[in-house]
Amino acid sequence: MRNSNSENPNEKIEFILSSLIDFSNNNEFDYSLYKSFAEDSSKSFIRYFSQIEDQTIKEKIISDLHTDFYFIVNDAVTNMLASNQNNGSVSEDEIYISQPIPDNRIRSYESNYMKLKETFLNLVLTEIKPQEPKAIEKEKVEIKPQKHTDYFKDNAFEIWERLFENFNIDKTKRTDLRFMYEIMKHNGQIHKTVTVKSITDWINETYDFGIDKLQYTNIKSKSNENRMSIYNLIK
Repeated sequence: MRNSNSENPNEKIEFILSSLIDFSNNNEFDYSLYKSFAEDSSKSFIRYFSQIEDQTIKEKIISDLHTDFYFIVNDAVTNMLASNQNNGSVSEDEIYISQPIPDNRIRSYESNYMKLKETFLNLVLTEIKPQEPKAIEKEKVEIKPQKHTDYFKDNAFEIWERLFENFNIDKTKRTDLRFMYEIMKHNGQIHKTVTVKSITDWINETYDFGIDKLQYTNIKSKSNENRMSIYNLIK
């Protein structure tokens, strides 16, 4: 008889997962009962998982935990299904059942198992966190976005960019661009010294548009109500 200390943690983990399946197959769903069993199983799982040193094996175990539905052949419901559907395309040791399954009994079994597995997964994955890579990473250089402070105050260019995106700006959207300029200058987000001509030149240089001039629009006009609403959400 092997000493318990020499037991393979991989085998113990496989046994725990099989126990989840057996439990859900043999017990009608009861939240408190299932939760208690999931908690006990998760503690054992985490203990054995921590004994595994190979990170690749750990990653595979976690990946396998997310398998949608897994049965062992000796489960009663699986045996029943296997007798009806096993056409030789699956191995003798395991069967994967694809959804949806029309049989009500199998649907009920699946539901019970998934409820138990969800509780178990939540407990396990909360405790297990990916290990930080041991290799020394090169120092990351933070690339700060261009703020175009010659035209925009503080972080106002970020507002301009978000308006640009929300208005789906291209070189034909001359009225939208003029509205953006007028409302942001009105609210002190564009420097007072920036003229329509200078912002137009900047737009052409920055976005390669080739616009002659921006179409004038009164920011208080009814036609700009929708634009104003978008601006008020973004500013």
